[in-house]
Amino acid sequence: MIKILILNLIFEIKNDKKLNIDEYLKFYKENGYVKIKNVIPKNVYQNTLKELKSIKTDMVIPFTNIQYGYGNLINHNIGNTIKNIDFIKKILTKLFNKYIFKHLFVHNKCRWVAPDVEWHQEVFNINSFHSTDNKITEEYILNNFLQVYIPLEKQDMENGGLKIIPKAHKEGILKHYDTLNNFYNHKRAIIPTELDKIYKKIWNIKFRTR
Repeated sequence: MIKILILNLIFEIKNDKKLNIDEYLKFYKENGYVKIKNVIPKNVYQNTLKELKSIKTDMVIPFTNIQYGYGNLINHNIGNTIKNIDFIKKILTKLFNKYIFKHLFVHNKCRWVAPDVEWHQEVFNINSFHSTDNKITEEYILNNFLQVYIPLEKQDMENGGLKIIPKAHKEGILKHYDTLNNFYNHKRAIIPTELDKIYKKIWNIKFRTR
């Protein structure tokens, strides 16, 4: 069976020479994510940012002329470059044997005016990623889908980087609801009581409503 890779190019995965691929995959399966450093060559970052300036779409932040999206770039030169990075091919072959890249998106998480992001699991949007209308099991999803997140710019506590709850994948698909973000885009968010349970179970943090 050919596995499906969801490559979501957004922002810096870099290759840590201290660990081998098997150790990366062991950590990934246990925690639901793995952070790998020094994978993407510096010139790829520079060329990607340069090429993005030439891609114009009508996907802008409402009431501004700031471009937010660039469309599916999986067959663009940017996508072809990422797909052919040696370490990425090696780790995906080790994990899946055979795989395909489903899509590659770039999003501009612009300071001051970018939309907020709700707590969510990517699996909520699985019907958008899967190529058939067949219902698929949680086990199939865990074993056949992977998202790669690549920062194109530095991420830290000051600029709103990605936050992940470790081992949350072991809780399955969490209860969620349909909602709108502050740009009136349709989103699916984890219900608050589910987040309470996850935080309490993983980090032993308790919350109470005022």
